[in-house]
Amino acid sequence: MLRLLIASCALATVNGHGVLTKPISRALSIATNATDGLRFAGECPGGTACTWYNQYTMIPGKTTNCDKRMRTMGVNCGDKNPTDFPCTAGVAVPWCAPGSAPVKSPCGIFSGGWRSNGRDMRDLPGEPRATWAAGSVVEVAAAVTANHGGGWAYRLCRADSDLSEQCFQAGHLAFSGDVQRIVDPAGKVVAIAPAVRTSNGTWPRGSQWTRNPFPMEKGNIEPIPNLPQVYGRGPFNYSAVDQVVVPRGLAPGHYVLSWRWEAEQTKQVWAHCSDVLVTAAEGMGGADGAAQTRETRAMGPLPSGRKNVCTHDSLSLDVADCDAWVDLFDALGGATWLRSGGIACKGDLRTNPCGCNGYWQKDVRCTATRDLQRITEIYLLGANVRGHIPASIAKFDELVALSLVGTQLQGTLPPAIGTMKNLEMVWLDHNPSLGGPIPESFTGLTKLTAFELHRSNFSGRLPPMAYAGIADCTLNDLTFDCPLPRGAETCGAACRVVV
Repeated sequence: MLRLLIASCALATVNGHGVLTKPISRALSIATNATDGLRFAGECPGGTACTWYNQYTMIPGKTTNCDKRMRTMGVNCGDKNPTDFPCTAGVAVPWCAPGSAPVKSPCGIFSGGWRSNGRDMRDLPGEPRATWAAGSVVEVAAAVTANHGGGWAYRLCRADSDLSEQCFQAGHLAFSGDVQRIVDPAGKVVAIAPAVRTSNGTWPRGSQWTRNPFPMEKGNIEPIPNLPQVYGRGPFNYSAVDQVVVPRGLAPGHYVLSWRWEAEQTKQVWAHCSDVLVTAAEGMGGADGAAQTRETRAMGPLPSGRKNVCTHDSLSLDVADCDAWVDLFDALGGATWLRSGGIACKGDLRTNPCGCNGYWQKDVRCTATRDLQRITEIYLLGANVRGHIPASIAKFDELVALSLVGTQLQGTLPPAIGTMKNLEMVWLDHNPSLGGPIPESFTGLTKLTAFELHRSNFSGRLPPMAYAGIADCTLNDLTFDCPLPRGAETCGAACRVVV
């Protein structure tokens, strides 16, 4: 792979902008199955490794970061002739007051979480990728894929806690030393840059933040020694290594490390989380301390409050779609579905619906917008599909096609299906035990181009729908109450007079 280092370069297909490389973040580890993150600096493996952030977040109060040494883009604090990105009251970017901008997740949301429903990195499984002794000075590192200036901090929170932003704020780590080492993907030090840091006007009060060493605009800050060509948007195939102090009194155990990057160009806070094992400070060990160091966090209720974590190719699936899919899979007897010998996939269909399309007559299609995936088509056919259709199926609000054909489904259709405004194709034919009245709410399905119910057990009153305008409409073999809605006869429906 060609490694691009100059200012004018950017990967058009990369949406991610930064990643915690040491210790390797949860998302980067899952995307690469690796334990060393430095070698992926400037890359976005799998398209899911680096797109974790908080979108459209601004400081809630006054600008406090007015030291020109901290500026990478000409952002100012009230100059008469403002340049670039002034810290305008009410819409100021996070770096205008480091740490104060509210976030949905201290570990980052896939796709940003503003007008989207991506995975929270706190929900991803994590195991310690480094062992730190309390009281020691340790190395941490981050890489920039698309530069937004600003700066960052590192924080710790116990893994068995709620992993809230407040918990991480209480665990801010102090930096050690006055330099940042710039290393290549092999971990070789290629430059040493003076560290520019601040604790004035930061939140929590007194917390220490370090300026991003990669210049966004040439001339605003000093170039990195030995790397004058590394500036601008990026990507940069380097990691910036800082040293931080692990508090001496920190209790041994499993901790989560949060890297929080305040953007200066955009209204974004980028974040990644990794896991570390903290051991007792030297001279404070003992049998009890040693036992505590072996603790790791078991996956219980998800910190975000969600029910399920989709994996592998479905890691970037909208979390509501993931929850709805698991509900549907379980309700329709997914555990009994047989797999053909076709396409292999990682994980299983229950937690990887977007990547497991090698199942016989069990097919889920996902569509991505800026890497966030949505379930848009579901095809579940065959006699081993059984049970009742759950009302939670309506949570697939981007679903275009639904096919449940030749099944042993029972009961009636949940009225909630009628709220699925994007549905265009519905096939529910050849289901002898699925029937009853079509819910009145189906009048809301105004985009239908396919509506097949034949050889099922539907009856009762047909709701008024634009039947004549549905290109593929088959209601033959079905008898409903008279009178039929206009156009239903063009689909083959018959009626009987109700006395």
